Amino acid sequence: MGNSARFLWKTIPSSIKESNPEVNAVWKIGQQLWLRNYGGVHEAIRGFEWSQGLQDFVAAFSGKHLRFCFVFYQSCESSVGRKLLDLHA
Repeated sequence: MGNSARFLWKTIPSSIKESNPEVNAVWKIGQQLWLRNYGGVHEAIRGFEWSQGLQDFVAAFSGKHLRFCFVFYQSCESSVGRKLLDLHA
């Protein structure tokens, strides 16, 4: 999430932000993504009761993001493991 996302957020009228809590909930997810706080992403997802219209989308995004996290952490773990093995060689 870069400057374009922040610009988009600023262009959304306050009345829409105030009257639609889902808009704010999506923004919280985006903020956590930008901070690379992957646990925070899932907290933001689980911390909101999504409308029926967004439940499938959010569930699909959550699953995809969870798979990304597993792959990311596996690559970090194997990288650290290799470095530790190199230290003991």
